[in-house]
Amino acid sequence: MNSMWAVFLEILEKPNSFRFRNDLFPNCQVATSGSHLILFRIQKEVAQIARVLHRSMDFQRHIPEEYL
Repeated sequence: MNSMWAVFLEILEKPNSFRFRNDLFPNCQVATSGSHLILFRIQKEVAQIARVLHRSMDFQRHIPEEYL
């Protein structure tokens, strides 16, 4: 779990270092922590974490409506 917190801090410090996945939702970026993916976007200098999902999950199925 500590490694996931480290990734959250990295998202805050260097948000532009993560790849974009606009196919999931607008301005979506993806960070990894072990076997989990953190889906997030930066809105007005605020990191919005949409979901933390296991790699095996269907991403589209678990994205909140307000992000689409």
